[in-house]
Amino acid sequence: MKQTDVTEQTLIGYLLGKLSEPEQEAVEQECFIDKAQYDQLGEAENSLIDDYVRGYLHGADRALFKQHFLSVPSRRERVKIATALVREIDLRVSPQPAAETQSMAASVSWWQKLMASVRAPKLMLSLATALALIIVAGGFWLFFQSRQLREQIARTESISSEQQRRIEELERTMAAERTQNSQLNAELEQLRREQNAATTSSSSLPRTMLFVLNAGVMRSSESESLSTLRLPKDLGRVTIQMLLADNPVNDAGFSAVLKSAEGKELSRWGKVKAVRVKKGGAALNLALSAKNLSAGDYVMIVNKISARGATDEFRRVPFRVVRR
Repeated sequence: MKQTDVTEQTLIGYLLGKLSEPEQEAVEQECFIDKAQYDQLGEAENSLIDDYVRGYLHGADRALFKQHFLSVPSRRERVKIATALVREIDLRVSPQPAAETQSMAASVSWWQKLMASVRAPKLMLSLATALALIIVAGGFWLFFQSRQLREQIARTESISSEQQRRIEELERTMAAERTQNSQLNAELEQLRREQNAATTSSSSLPRTMLFVLNAGVMRSSESESLSTLRLPKDLGRVTIQMLLADNPVNDAGFSAVLKSAEGKELSRWGKVKAVRVKKGGAALNLALSAKNLSAGDYVMIVNKISARGATDEFRRVPFRVVRR
């Protein structure tokens, strides 16, 4: 399947919640299956956080950032960290006030006067003492500046380590999603091959039809239209695929019974394992001869099998058969 690049503007719209639900799903699908797109999403997120922290977001975009983007706890934490870093950087690189400049000029003037006074022999001892005090004070100043720098580096490394850990965790999650997506695509492809093989088989073999019933919603044959199975005359077998929307986990499996509208049992499946057919969904594939289905109404009853072998009714789905 050919993938399309997602523009930076589309990624910003996705992060701010501007896109419609189909557009959001399209962006997520592209980022889940393409690492380059995922990296672009991360860059767009970093750029958006930087614009917000530095006050470059205004109007509706800033309101959407607060309402939608900051609704995720991990994003709020990243914005908090970015705010602290920008504040610290601004303090380090801010220009010196005019008062400090004047103080430096005054100190230079004082130093020049002090050096001029060296010519007086009586001031040699005072000068040596002053120089010693200046050296000691400078040493203390360098020590505290060095310690502050080490603490800042340690904080920055700690933040970088935490961000790296989160990036690795997100990459593991994305890898798991891609693996699951690949498995689902493989299952879908397998079902398509089986269906194609059934339709292209030799005329000497009985034709097979796949009929899908949704067992996730209880139906009433009197109040709602029934799902209809239209059987050709030359059909040999039918596979009824019961979709279990609840995706029940049942290691012991299921059993199923096909009955006519009058309650006559027509076919029974003793033990059937559910197979996954969609993300978060499962189904039962129940095969039977098309000769057993004449025109009329039927009901498929699905039972859960307990670990001790007991059965408990799980779903009852009616449907209708029409012969062509």
